[in-house]
Parts: sequence; C-alpha cells; structure tokens
Amino acid sequence: MLVHAYWNYRTVMASMIFPCIFFIQILAIASKSDAKVSAVIVFGDSSVDSGNNNFIPTIAKCNFEPYGRDFPGGTPTGRFCNGRLPPDFISEGFGLKPIIPAYLDPAFNISDFATGVCFASAATGYDNATADILKVIPLWKEVEYYKEYQKKLRAYLGDRTASEVISEALYVISIGTNDFVENYYALPKRKSQLTVQQYEDFLIGIAENFVRQIYSLGARKLSLTGLPPMGCLPVQRTTNFHNPLNCLEERNRVALEFNGKLKATVAKLNKDLPGLKVFFADAYDLLFQLITKPSQYGFEVVEEGCCGTGFFETGFLCNRHTPHTCPDANNSVTATSTNDAATGYFKISGKEAFQGHALTSLNQIEIRSSMEDLHELYKSFFPKSPSLSPQKMPLSSFSSIANGRWSAFERRMGLTGQRSQSNRFIYRYDSVQVSKLRCG
Repeated sequence: MLVHAYWNYRTVMASMIFPCIFFIQILAIASKSDAKVSAVIVFGDSSVDSGNNNFIPTIAKCNFEPYGRDFPGGTPTGRFCNGRLPPDFISEGFGLKPIIPAYLDPAFNISDFATGVCFASAATGYDNATADILKVIPLWKEVEYYKEYQKKLRAYLGDRTASEVISEALYVISIGTNDFVENYYALPKRKSQLTVQQYEDFLIGIAENFVRQIYSLGARKLSLTGLPPMGCLPVQRTTNFHNPLNCLEERNRVALEFNGKLKATVAKLNKDLPGLKVFFADAYDLLFQLITKPSQYGFEVVEEGCCGTGFFETGFLCNRHTPHTCPDANNSVTATSTNDAATGYFKISGKEAFQGHALTSLNQIEIRSSMEDLHELYKSFFPKSPSLSPQKMPLSSFSSIANGRWSAFERRMGLTGQRSQSNRFIYRYDSVQVSKLRCG
C-alpha cells in the first residue's frame, strides 16, 4: 500500500499552469500605493518543493538523476522536475533571484532567504494524515518553520525592515491534490470516516485556518492554487480500468467541487480580513485546456510521462537506470507519471500567461489573463486613445510603457511579438532560447 501511495504521490499538475499566469495575476492585488514584492515565500507540496525533503527521513525524494537534468549544471536539487519550478521562474520575473532556496538546505542561510524561501514538502497535504503516509512535513510544521524564519529575519534585518519584507512578500500556496490521490482514494481510513464531500469541507476548513494563521503573522498578498483535473494524471489514467487511458471523470468532478468551495472561502477571507489580498489560482480550466489541446502549447504527449513507460514511474521508480526515458522533455507535459516537466512550467508561463500582457511595476494596472480583455488593458494605458488596437501597437512602445521591465523579461525569456490566427497580439516563445533558458 505504501508503494501504491507513493506511485500516486506527486500529483499536483496544477503547477504546470499556475506558474506565471496566476502569479502575474496576483499583481492585481497591488494597490496604487507603490506596492512591490519584496520576497517570494512558498508553502505546499511537490509542485513547489525546492528540496526540503532531501533533509528529512522520507522516501519521497528526487535528489538523483534524471531529476534536474535540465537544471543549471544538470544537478538534481530535490525539485520534482527536470528543471526549475514555478516559484523559481516567478521570483526571477519580479527581479529577485532565479532560484528559491529550500529552508532546510544547510547550504543557504538567512541572507539567502531574505528575498525568498520555500517551506514546501513533497507528498504533503492539508490533512496531517496525508503527510504521515510518507513521513513528510505537514502543513502545520511548515508554518512553524515560517515562524522560525521570521525570528531569524528580524535578527538579520531588524524589526522594521523585516516587517516590511513580511508584509510585502508574495505568498505562494500550492497544495491539496495529494489529500485525494495519495490519501482519500488510496487508503481506507478517511474514506470510511467521511464522504468525499465531507472530506472536501474538512480540507477547506484547514485551508481557511492556514490563511488566517499566516495573516496573523503578517502575510497580506497570497496566491492560493486550486486542484487540477486529478483524473487526467497519467497514473490515474493507468488505473482507469473501465476506460483505459481516459480521464477519471469522477475525480475531475471532485476537483471542480473542491475548487468551487475554495474560491468561495477566498472571497470570504478577502472580505473578513482587512488588508488581505488572496488570489484564487484556478488551475483546473487552463490545465484541462492544455491536456485536451496539447498541440496549441507545443506538446505532443499528454497521456504519459517522460520517464520510463510514463504510466506509473515517479520518485525512486524514475532514476538514471529507468529505461526508455525520453531524450527531450520539451515534448511532454509530465516528466514522470505524476511529475511536471520544466517545459510545461515555462511554456505556459511564457506563451499563455504573457499573451498580450506587460510585466509592469506593481502599482500600474490590473493584469488580466484573458485575451478578450486585451483591449481593456490597452485602454488602461491609453484612456484618450480608445481606437488604438493591439495589432497597431509596436512591441517597443508596449515595453516602454512598462518602464522597461517587460522588455528585459522578454529578452530573458526569448519572447517575440507576433499576431495569432485570430489577429490578436500575442507573445510566442522561441523554442531554441526556451531550451536554454527554461532552467536557468
């Protein structure tokens, strides 16, 4: 049963979609009061764990090849990916460091953590029982590490500066899928105690209490990610004996139900807690779009992972001796049966999230994710020129308006201006540059 749970364990494909589109949308939380992001602080599971599990006694590790093969230097870091993770990309996008260090990594200290730190632990969940399965860090312990971090930060920067960093930081929370796939559907205990709807409510209560707790500790800008279409993970398709290799619709329905409840909780928290800005990152719809229309995002394979057969290998089952590991992860959505490829992170962040959007200073405009809102975006720049269309807007002008920040980010990411088939202005990635830059 332990092995079965582990095969299912790293299941958060949400991270493939939310990396930049949702983190950039968090800019909308910024008021017009010279808002900024001082640090990126991360809580959650393997979708955002940058290596904490390397330093605890658990089998839920990936500090060996082929993990990290596209990371700078080809070094396995404990990230459940072939390269960098979403917080790494977005930290760099905000002008901070390109790598978010793991809090438990002794190679880093408080000077490294001052602009970003990761408390996440692969295979964990909202439910403490989920963390117990593979003996990883429960969410409550991640909060305890955060309290410890605050003490170190105050000693390093002083109370006033540390308080500013804490309140101006972007808090990234990605967690929840393991509670269902690794726990509720894999083991009998919770299923015998609660219906799936009751379990959803149980987890929602934990999520709300977590947000309230870190709010009381100074957090003000949060991105809270919902569940992906769990039934479409390669390992879930493999176990779909009634319709082999098709998505498990019941699991997808549960994900949608949970997301609806989480979104309502986010609205409640934003109303109840003064100064709090929580953004609900809806990973489901965008990821489902990628799965059903992979060619639009440059992918060829969505039914299986890049490692081995692609149907069940993950964690230690995906290693340097695993046969048939694909030579180019650029074509696959997942690196293993449950793990995301860095290309998935980058392609969505580069092509989808930045379609027609500028990375501006945080107090200028409301960033929008829908292409249909692009004209409104331009109107916010040019209220006196409503006839000015995106198709007529030169890229250089758009970058200039963005105070040069988008231009610099664009150059790093290898994006170029181009018209789509629907005659709308988009940014397309240069695959050659992406292969060089996506992990460094």
